[in-house]
Amino acid sequence: MKKIFVMMFFIAILLVITSCGPNSHFYKINKTYDVISNNAIEIDVYKDILMKHRNEFGIKLYKRTQEPEKYYKAEVEYQESNSSSFKKLTLKDDKYIYEVNPESETEAIFKLYNTYNFKIRFINTETNDNDDMINFYVTYTFLPTVEVNRTNLRITKTEDTRYNILYNIISKDKYGNKRSPDEIKDNFTIEVTITKNNVVLKDVVNYKYELIFNEVGTYHVKIVLTEKLASTDATSGATPGEAGSTEAKVYTVEYDIEIYEN
Repeated sequence: MKKIFVMMFFIAILLVITSCGPNSHFYKINKTYDVISNNAIEIDVYKDILMKHRNEFGIKLYKRTQEPEKYYKAEVEYQESNSSSFKKLTLKDDKYIYEVNPESETEAIFKLYNTYNFKIRFINTETNDNDDMINFYVTYTFLPTVEVNRTNLRITKTEDTRYNILYNIISKDKYGNKRSPDEIKDNFTIEVTITKNNVVLKDVVNYKYELIFNEVGTYHVKIVLTEKLASTDATSGATPGEAGSTEAKVYTVEYDIEIYEN
């Protein structure tokens, strides 16, 4: 009997010790970040992580605050996907994961086309109780977004004036090469709306995505590109406890074409 009591005593001590450690549960999220050319990466960990995903994980915030930075301190570590260790990351203004030049192959910490894991911890600054710590394990892939090359084009009217509207779109493959119109068609489903003087024009774009102009004026081009997922991505479900799995990305680009007579 004495041995049983001794054993129960040690078990109780062990439970107390293990329960006093910091909260080690992580909410897992997979995300892509669309990088605009010549723009920095800037992720607000409070807005883009904690507040955006708290409801899907049922996270209850201290004092039900809508301004969590008043009550939580964010600490971040990062790891490149092929690395074995994490490094501490200093946040810009104590809230932003930031990279000024993701297109640089030598200077940037976070580079285009690479995947990084982030451990993001939110620590209650009023209680300093590690048991109340909110932890996210976020996997980010940084990809160049789809953009237009020029927002306004001017084309001289001829007897057969036409323009391939996909030429003005900048979409890059995983090697950083600009896709041709045919490659854009291979990677996206495409919806096109052409308007002139706020009137939608019908049958002015052919199967090659050439816009045929019958008269001078300004034509507004709106193109919606929906990413084509590989069959394995389209059929695979999300892992329980994770967010942001395989959803097709949708890009909307708009620009004007002015047709004038020389």
